[in-house]
Amino acid sequence: MRYRSKVSILVMAILGIVFLLPLVWGIFLLIHPATVGLWFVFFTFVLVDVFLFILIFPTDYEIAPPLLRIRSGVMRVNIPLTSIQHVVPDHSLGKFGGLSFALSLDRLRVDYLNEWGGAAFVYIAPKDKGRFMQELATKTPYLEFNGGHVIPRR
Repeated sequence: MRYRSKVSILVMAILGIVFLLPLVWGIFLLIHPATVGLWFVFFTFVLVDVFLFILIFPTDYEIAPPLLRIRSGVMRVNIPLTSIQHVVPDHSLGKFGGLSFALSLDRLRVDYLNEWGGAAFVYIAPKDKGRFMQELATKTPYLEFNGGHVIPRR
């Protein structure tokens, strides 16, 4: 099943400012004619916005054995279900060293072993976290859903 990403108001407000800045700048330049340099800055903002939009939207997650598929815009990350160590809720601003494909701070931290056997983690934010974790535990025989966490089966 595919799970859409939860989107928080704070994250959307920040992205909204980033995406609206070129529009405001362009209107300003139309009202107050400027030099070529300012138009260059405007088009740079537009290119950055297009790049960010392509990297962010849409964001969703799919449990498709044998993989957890994460899609954020044009980026794709596939994590083998057998490499997942545990999944826990996380509301922090994050930890250095992990990837974040979450558009909300109400998210899950998925700890797994990368292809070289080292510890890695990724942040995701499915709208229905409980259902996501239950399905993950159901489709991964050595994991269980217990107390709001997905942990190794005892």
